[in-house]
Amino acid sequence: MFKAIIIGGTGATGKQLLNQLIRNQNCDLVTSIGRRPVLDGEKNKKLVDIVVESLFKLTSTEKYWKDNDVFFNCIGTTRQRAGGAKEFINIESGISNEAAKMAANAKIPHASLISAKGANH
Repeated sequence: MFKAIIIGGTGATGKQLLNQLIRNQNCDLVTSIGRRPVLDGEKNKKLVDIVVESLFKLTSTEKYWKDNDVFFNCIGTTRQRAGGAKEFINIESGISNEAAKMAANAKIPHASLISAKGANH
């Protein structure tokens, strides 16, 4: 049995992963941290849905990172969607680095990272 924490659970890949984790009989609990509710706001006994104003302030979610076995980073954007190269780097690198630090501080032994299709455009 394992517990997972995910950021980016409302994106195309994040939604799919979140649904797979919830259906996985070996997964006890999924904690999602994002700017919007996941599963269209539906409740699920295996889901802790944490909605934050900004993913740039992940330190406010510190207590939710503890006791997880795997961290999934599914945030991702393109330069165009981010509004330019600087914001793209802030999202792709800034949030991802902060999330990796949170996972490391919580001693989460496994991590997975994806980015957006076409992220280099």
